[in-house]
Amino acid sequence: MTKKFILLVLMACGILFSQSAYIVDQTGATSNVTASSAYRVFVDSLGSNPDFALNLCGEGQKDVAAVYSVALPGGVYDYTAISWNLTTGSSNTLVYTPNAAGAGCYETPVDSYAFSQFKDTTRTPPVFVSAFPGRIHMLYSNSVDGSSPSFMDVPYSNGWLEGSYSVSSSYDQPSNKVSATVNSITFVTDSGNVNQAASDANWGLNASTGRSMVMALCTDDIGDDCSDGAVVNSASQFPVAFNLNEPVSDQAVYNRNVVVDGLGYPICIGTDVGAGIGANPSAGYAGQTTNITITLTNYGNVRITTPFMLYLNITGPSDYTNDTAWNITDQLAPGASITRSLIWTVNNVSGTYTLTARADATDLLAECNKNNNNASTNISSTPTYLLHVIIDGNTTSAFPEWGRPYNVTMWITDSNGNNVPSPRISITETNGLNPFTPTQVWTSGANSFGLTSYSTGVMTGNSSGYIQLTVVPTCNFLYTIYSYENAQQYIGNYSITVSATAPSPLIFLYNNTLMYSVPLQVTDFTCADPGWLNNKSLINQNTYVDSVYDWLYQVYSNTKKLVMPQ
Repeated sequence: MTKKFILLVLMACGILFSQSAYIVDQTGATSNVTASSAYRVFVDSLGSNPDFALNLCGEGQKDVAAVYSVALPGGVYDYTAISWNLTTGSSNTLVYTPNAAGAGCYETPVDSYAFSQFKDTTRTPPVFVSAFPGRIHMLYSNSVDGSSPSFMDVPYSNGWLEGSYSVSSSYDQPSNKVSATVNSITFVTDSGNVNQAASDANWGLNASTGRSMVMALCTDDIGDDCSDGAVVNSASQFPVAFNLNEPVSDQAVYNRNVVVDGLGYPICIGTDVGAGIGANPSAGYAGQTTNITITLTNYGNVRITTPFMLYLNITGPSDYTNDTAWNITDQLAPGASITRSLIWTVNNVSGTYTLTARADATDLLAECNKNNNNASTNISSTPTYLLHVIIDGNTTSAFPEWGRPYNVTMWITDSNGNNVPSPRISITETNGLNPFTPTQVWTSGANSFGLTSYSTGVMTGNSSGYIQLTVVPTCNFLYTIYSYENAQQYIGNYSITVSATAPSPLIFLYNNTLMYSVPLQVTDFTCADPGWLNNKSLINQNTYVDSVYDWLYQVYSNTKKLVMPQ
C-alpha cells in the first residue's frame, strides 16, 4: 500500500510540475493578445488587452522574456525579444518570476512586464517592437542579461498574438534552397481584422523602428527544429532563401514549414506526379475507335529521374476489362509533362466504360502527394448494328453476277449480339434498270443533266428479325460496254445499299465506319446469258415474282412497239 501511494504521488508531481509556459493576465488566466489598431502593435492595456505577465512552470524561478525565436543546427538560436522590463530605473530586458502561481509555476509581476511598444537597442538583449502576430517562445535564464538562455515554445492554447501571414514559398533543387516571401499580414485588432502588406510603411517591416520578423525553414510549425533562419527587417529582403541541408532526389520527401514568428506555413520538397486522362471521342458507338490520352505532370519541385510504371485499366459492362502498361523512362523536371496514347476499340457491348490511369502504380517514387496519381474518365457507348446477309445459301454481301435472280435472307443484330425484332429493311439499287424512270441524260443547250434512278424495296421482318426475298441486280451497260458514253459523270455510280429502321434509323458499323446504309457488291458485271437451265427456285416465285417479270416483258414490248420502227 505504501509503495502504491508513493507511486501516485510521483505521478501527480510529474504532471503538476511539467515544463510549460503561458501568457496570462493579472488574474493568472491564460490570455491571447490582440493588436491595437491605433498604435499598430501588440501591447498591454491597449484596446481590449489587459496587463500581461509571463508564467513559467517546471523550471523554478528564472529571468524571462517573450521572444520570437527559431532553433538552428548546432544549438544556435535566431531570436528577437518583444517584451521588456518595466521596473523603474531598469535597463534590463528580462523580468524575474518571483510570484508563485502554484503547481511549480512562477509569474512575472504585471507591473514589471510588458510587450514592447518601442525598439530599444540599449538593453540586453536588444528589444524589438511587438509588431506582428505569432506564437512566442519564452526565453529564460539564470541571469538577468539573458546569458546561456533556454527557450520554451508557447502553444496556441497557452496564449498567442492573434493574426496570420500570407506566405508564398518555392524550392530550387540546384541550390537546395527554399525561398519564401511574406506577402501580407492579417492583424486581429481591437476593432476587427486588418490586412496589410509586409511592405506597408506603418504596419509592415521597418528596420529603423524595430518592426522585424524571425523566419526559418523548420521540421515543425513553431520553430523548435530548423535548418536555417533569418531575422527579416525589411520587405526588400524578400524572398528570403533558406538552406534545406538534406540530400534531395525522387526517393525522398521533406515536409517542412516556413515559420514566421512562430506560425508555420507548410512546403513539401519532393516529386509529385499527377495524372490526367481524356478520350476523343468520349461518347460514341460500340465498335468504334477512340483515342485515349494520358498526361503525366510533375507538380512537385524535385526532378523525377527514376523510371516508373503507368497503368491504364478499362472496365465496362459484362465484366469487361482491359489493361495496358507503360514503363515511363522520361526525366520529368518540375512542371514538365509527358503524354501516352492508346487507340482503343470500344467493346461491342454498349454501356458506360470507365478508364482509370494510375501513375507510379508500383510506388517507385517518393512523392509529396499520392492523391493525384490516379485519374478517371468515362466513355458512353451506344449500340451499333450489323447486317447479316445470306445469298443463295452463302453468307456473303456480294452477288456473283449481274442480271440473275437470287434468294436473299437478311437480319440485323445489335452490338450486344441481340436480334432486332421486326426491322423495316430497305434495299435500294441505284442506277440499275428502272422501267419507271430509265437511266437518261437530258441535254439543254450546252449543258447535260443526268437522271439518277432508284429502285427501292421495303420489307418488314418477322418477330425474330428475318426477311426473305428475291433480288435481281439489273444490268446497266452504261457502266460496262457502253461506258465510253461517259454517262456516269451525269448520273453517278451504280450501287446496291441496305438501310433499316426499328423504328428509328439504325446506325451500322461497317469497316469501322458508322453509316446508315450498308453496301452490297456485285462481283461480275458481264450480264452473261446463262442459257435455258430451268434449275432454280426463287423465294416468293409463285407470289408475284414470276408474274412481275412477265409484266416487265409486256412493258418492254410496249415500249419497243412505240419507239422502234417495224
